[in-house]
Parts: sequence; structure tokens; C-alpha cells
Amino acid sequence: MEWNQLLVHRLQSLGYAITWSDVLAEATGEIIVRTHIAAALVRKAYFRDARAAYQNLLIKGKPAYQPRSQFSAEEAIALIHRCGGQAFLAHPGTYLEPIPLTTLVRAGLDGIEAYHSLHSPAEASYWHQTASALGLRISGGSDYHGTHSKNPFPIGSVHLPEGIVAEWEREMEVSQ
Repeated sequence: MEWNQLLVHRLQSLGYAITWSDVLAEATGEIIVRTHIAAALVRKAYFRDARAAYQNLLIKGKPAYQPRSQFSAEEAIALIHRCGGQAFLAHPGTYLEPIPLTTLVRAGLDGIEAYHSLHSPAEASYWHQTASALGLRISGGSDYHGTHSKNPFPIGSVHLPEGIVAEWEREMEVSQ
């Protein structure tokens, strides 16, 4: 939220008359992403579509982009565990740089998102096999960020193999 608010302030300093309320009006829930900021810019008629707003202002290297504070993957895994969650490597088939998988597993990685809207069947198979070989859990998701985002695939559009779904269901029953 703080980072997105910095983006809005940066846009204001660049002469774009949008407010945090404008951005909140574009969101349907509590999670705010740059796609919502882009939609607010469209609603204010600065751009014809959210993709143009996003590409021209909000990505790294563009005028309104603000760097985020960084912390390591190991720190992220530890934080997720302290909060009672499980740490998964998200959409690994989309990364341009090598993934330090050994380091992540040593740090306590719990699973890999093998099934993702941007993964090809071959990538999904590779990451499924990799997770299984490492004894990690397998998950999947659409990574939906809005209709006009780089991930316009709706929630529920990525399907997991039946065996994985059954495994998650068994674990849910045991934990209740």
C-alpha cells in the first residue's frame, strides 16, 4: 500500500491529477496493484487503456516508477513462516534470470507454483517434476491482476491435476 501511494504521489508531482481515492475506486478488494493505478489514469482520460498507462509511466525505468525496498528471498521465506504461512516459488517459468533453487530450498521453501497461466504445458511439467524431486509441495494459480494487465487470466482459470487437488483436500481435512 505504501509503495503504491508513493507511485500516486509521484504521478501527482508529474502533473497527473489522480488521488489515492481514485485508485481505491478501481479495486474490488483490499489488494492494490499498479493495474489499479493505470485504470485510474484511464478513468481520468490520461490514457486510452490501462496497458498504455502502465507501460508509459509505471514500470521500472519510467517516470512514475518508484523503487521498492528490497529484502532477500531467505528473509521473505522466514517472514512467511513467522506469519504461519507456507513459502512458494511463484510462476518460476516467467523469470528471465536463473533461480537459486538450492538456496531457496535450504532457506525453507515449501513449494513451487508449477501450474500458472503463463506456463506452457512443458514448463508446468518441468516445475511439477522439479518440485516432486525436491520434496516440495505443488501449487497453481492465475496471478490475476485485472482485465487489462499482463495477467488477465481470471481466478480459477488454471487447473491443477486431480492428484494434487486431492492431496490439498486431505491436508485441509487433517488440519481441521
